Formats: sequence, C-alpha cells, structure tokens
Amino acid sequence: MNKRTRLLTLCAAFLMPAICATTLAATPTVEERLQALETGYAELKAENARLRELLAGKTPPATPGVPAAPAVPAVAAATPAPVAVNVPATVVAAGKEAKLTLGGFIQGQYESGAAGDSRFAGVDDRFYFRRARLSVTGKFTENFDFRVEADFGANSLGASTGIRASANEIYVNWNRYPAANVRVGYLKPAFGGDQLWSDTTTYTIERPLASDRIADGRQPGLGVYGSLFGKRIGYLVTAGHGNGSSSSQNDDDRFLGAARLYGTLFDSPTAGRLVGAINAMHSTDAAVAKPGFGFDSVAGGAADSIFRGKREGWGADAQWSLGALHVGGELLRERFEPENALPSRAFDTQGWQLTAAYTVVPRRLQAVLRREVFDPNLDVAGDSTGNWLAGLNYLIKGDDIKLMVNYLFGDAPGLPDDSGRLFARVQLVY
Repeated sequence: MNKRTRLLTLCAAFLMPAICATTLAATPTVEERLQALETGYAELKAENARLRELLAGKTPPATPGVPAAPAVPAVAAATPAPVAVNVPATVVAAGKEAKLTLGGFIQGQYESGAAGDSRFAGVDDRFYFRRARLSVTGKFTENFDFRVEADFGANSLGASTGIRASANEIYVNWNRYPAANVRVGYLKPAFGGDQLWSDTTTYTIERPLASDRIADGRQPGLGVYGSLFGKRIGYLVTAGHGNGSSSSQNDDDRFLGAARLYGTLFDSPTAGRLVGAINAMHSTDAAVAKPGFGFDSVAGGAADSIFRGKREGWGADAQWSLGALHVGGELLRERFEPENALPSRAFDTQGWQLTAAYTVVPRRLQAVLRREVFDPNLDVAGDSTGNWLAGLNYLIKGDDIKLMVNYLFGDAPGLPDDSGRLFARVQLVY
C-alpha cells in the first residue's frame, strides 16, 4: 500500500462517523444528500492536503483568498463517538526549514583471535558497538543546509570504558553554487580517499592500517567543496585544527591545510568506470597524537605518540568498476620533521592497499580480498606491516541491512607470525 492510499484510507476513517451520523438523522432530501457528499469530499481533500504537508515536514500556511473547507453539518446528540484511529508520529520542523530528516546507523561488532596488527594489540575477544549514530539533517530554501550527528558507540578501535554520546559530524553548509559549497563544522580533512569513504559503504569492516595511521580524523575547520563539468570533476579544500579530534581546542594557532582533486577518467559499458583522485596536506603541530611512529615528546621517556613539528603528505587513489567486479587502491606518503628529532630529525612513512570485491550473487553476496602494506619509517628495515584480508558481505537490503565477516591475516613486527583476527558485523541504516 503506497503513501497516497494510506492517506486516503486514514482520512476516510476520520470522516466515516460524520457521514454515518448524517445518514442516521431525519430523512434528508436529495439536495441535502448532495450537500453532505460535497461536504465530505471537500473535507477529505483538505485532510489529505494537511497530512501530505505534515509528511513533508511542515505545516501548510493558510492560502490568501481561499476559504476554508466548509464545516460538517451538526449531527444528532445520539450519534456514536468517532472510533479512535492510530496515526503514525510525524517529525515536524520547529524552525523554518524546508526539509528535516532524522536518520543514522548502527554497527554491532564481534572480534576474536590475535591482534592482527598493532591497532588491536592487547584487545581481547569482544562484542561492542563500533558505531551507533543518530543524525538530524535539514535544508533551508535560502541555500543553507546542516547536519548534527552524535555517536553512542565506541567510535574507536582501541578498548575503552565509560562510553558516552559524543559529537561526530556537525556542520553548516552554504550550497548556493554547486561549484563552491562553503562548509564550517567538524570535517574530515581533504586527504586520504579511504578516510573520506562513507563508514556504511566500505567493502571491508575496518579501513587499512596506513589510512588510520597517516591520514587525520574529523576535526573543527572550514571547507570548500565543488563539482564541475556535470560532476565529472570535483575538489575539496579544507583547513582544520590539525590535532585530529572533534575538539574545540586547537593545539596551536596554526591549521592543517589539505586539498583533493578527483574526477571520472572514463565511463563506458564495455570498459567500466574509473574514478581517480590526488591529494596533499601540510601541517605544523604543537601536540597531535600519531601512534605507530615512535614519537616521544619528552626526551628519555617512554614513547607517548605525541608529535610536535612539521609534516607534509601526498596521496593518490583510484576505483574501477565493471559489472560485478570492483577494484580499488590507494597510496599515501607523509614526511615528518619532529622538533626534538625523535625518533629522527626527519623521515618518510608510506602505505598502500589494493582491494578487489566481486558480487557472487547479484544484490546479495560479495566476496572481498585486500592486500595492504604499511611502513612507518622508510629508513628503518624490518618495521613494516603486511596484511591480507578476506571477507564476505551478505546484503539483506543493500548497505541498509548487511552482514559482514572479515578475517585479517596479520604480519606485523613484534606480533606472532600469522597473527589472525576475525571480525563480524551487523549493520542497519535507518
């Protein structure tokens, strides 16, 4: 039953008592019967229009010069009371928004086995909510839109306690020109294709190690986004705090600047579709957490992963799809120059990944295979991590309802050989 049919049925249920009451009154004339039918029809149209506007998220204003629908004639006192009808709750904008939407998603997760790589060192078998987000988005006719999103899950790979709701993505966006949207809020820097990929549409449960280590997370900042030539080319330019967290505190008076350019290289039924991107970043930091590189903010102390100094990075990524096959990859490289020369005066880090996904059963089952390598310091031998990941995705309702199983074959320094870890996830987007 579609929305229109439901609305008509609901309105008819509201009007039925009145129509029945009119029939039970004194025997009407033909003119009175016609008047009752016209009245009922007018009332039905008015109620239908009102419910349509409510479902669209707004209450319709009165139309100047148009009289209200005529009232239903009074009925006899003996008329039975109308039967109560349950009406679905409707979200109505409290302000002047033209559109208001409530949504989010849940990712329940299970993990078992060894560490896999350094991100899971010391983490035991566990059940937890990787992400549990609730968002409100809205749009104004004056070329503004907004989003407010909170996360009630762990929102982190590390083991944590005292989980509570925290701000995730919050922004106000001016969208007057498709070639130049201006956005302010908690934004991801324009660096790293895997980091910018939506959490709900990734082929694997977790992102590659290099993406988590080299790229930065969401942070307060300003961004300009745009697309050109029928959306064949797009760009992102961002400036953020640089300390990689959704915090109102900046670690210094400087910002992390990043820029990304992407586009469709070709798109045809026979050759498939290829999308490519390049990006770069620069930041001078006073205190930013960058684990996995051996940074030590206090000489002679234990490594605390706090970096202070200058860093610059660049990267490239591409995605190719043809029928049931999808292949994608990314290369990231970054140069660190710590102020205290720990672990060295300057060094380069690099990581890459290559992922292939194949739809075995159309719109139902996907098989995934990923190879990834992360080298935290190209000047040091034997410190790189090389992982294989294999997985299956069962799509119950596309990405809205899906089950995912991954197994990470880890090969990381300091961990036992074949340090494998099993991941399982259920995802619901609402």
